[in-house]
Formats: sequence, C-alpha cells, structure tokens
Amino acid sequence: MSKQPSNGKIKEWRDKRKTAEPPKPPKPLLKNEIIKRKSAGLPLTPAELEIYEAHKAKRTAQNRAWRESQQAADLPTAANQ
Repeated sequence: MSKQPSNGKIKEWRDKRKTAEPPKPPKPLLKNEIIKRKSAGLPLTPAELEIYEAHKAKRTAQNRAWRESQQAADLPTAANQ
C-alpha cells in the first residue's frame, strides 16, 4: 500500500502553486449586466459598448418587423372590400 501525503502537505502544495500562477482576468459582463449598467448611466468599455449597440440594433430590427406585420394585418385587403 502506498502512503498518501497528509492534508497539510497537500494544502501547502496547492497554496504554493496558486501563488505562482498569474491572476485570472475578470470575467466579461453578461449582456443583461451591460444593459443595466447603461441604463444606470455607468460608463462602458469599448467592448461592452459594442455588445450593447449590437443588442440595441437587433431589438430595433425585431420591433420594426413586428410593427410592419401589425400594420400589414390592419390594412384592408381587396377581398374584404
């Protein structure tokens, strides 16, 4: 049978290894977090602003398509007259 190292040695090794690694970069904000920051008036980075503008363009296109479909449904057709 092999002897396993004690928990203290494992913890020391893990701590030593963690301190040798560079820190992880911060996670990017999610789209809904970016929208909340924008509506709160907080500054956005260029990358976040790009995500926000893409979201805004997509929502505008969806809204335009919905409005046009509603207007087309409201128009009288030749068969109904």
